[in-house]
Amino acid sequence: MSLAYRHPFTESWWVPAEGEWGNRASWRSYPPHAGVDYNIAGGSAGKTIRAIADGYIRGKGWHTNYGNRVYIEHDDGMWSHYAHMQNPSLKNDGDRVTLGTPIGSVGNTGLSYGAHLHLEMATAAGRCHDGDTSIGPITFINNNPGTPTPGPGQSEENMEAIVKVPNGTIVHLRYGGKTDFSSVEQYNTFRQQVDTLRSLGATDVMALPELSKVPGIAWDTFSFLAGYIGARTS
Repeated sequence: MSLAYRHPFTESWWVPAEGEWGNRASWRSYPPHAGVDYNIAGGSAGKTIRAIADGYIRGKGWHTNYGNRVYIEHDDGMWSHYAHMQNPSLKNDGDRVTLGTPIGSVGNTGLSYGAHLHLEMATAAGRCHDGDTSIGPITFINNNPGTPTPGPGQSEENMEAIVKVPNGTIVHLRYGGKTDFSSVEQYNTFRQQVDTLRSLGATDVMALPELSKVPGIAWDTFSFLAGYIGARTS
């Protein structure tokens, strides 16, 4: 059975920031960017960062460039590195973590241009910054869903996502089904209904992002998300 990987946030509308894996932007011409910078639509600061798979903490501390950071050695031999965290992680070297375990919060420490999570992955111990062993996190995670292991307080039954698919349609994914919004008015009406429910005390309905902050995703990512939470896509 393959190890299950998930992205480091339960918020479904995370989006890659400017810094993508292998990016050679002018201000970091060498070496190439060894990780992916995650943002969350609506603001990343303070959001909970979760372990992307089962494993053990293999180092934490402060680094001039990476700020507060943590390493995890995963059960399949892969490594992950989480940087620029708001505060030192409450986890200690050698602690066992499982997929979804909170390991810190998004910050702006070290050499950072704004609150975000810098995530690296590698195939060799402690070599997350080595171009020969580092790999693209988003592609790897999407291609290694393994057996779903919901994080704390999460299950397929209560997970939701709001995304924009390639044809421009806004889609609300939820357990067992989906709703398409073909116009701004439809989506805003839905947001108002959700806001009303939350104002009346509903705690199992997520706050919805403004339409301009709904992330666009590829068809394969949409299919993966839908399949994970059992949503019908046709």
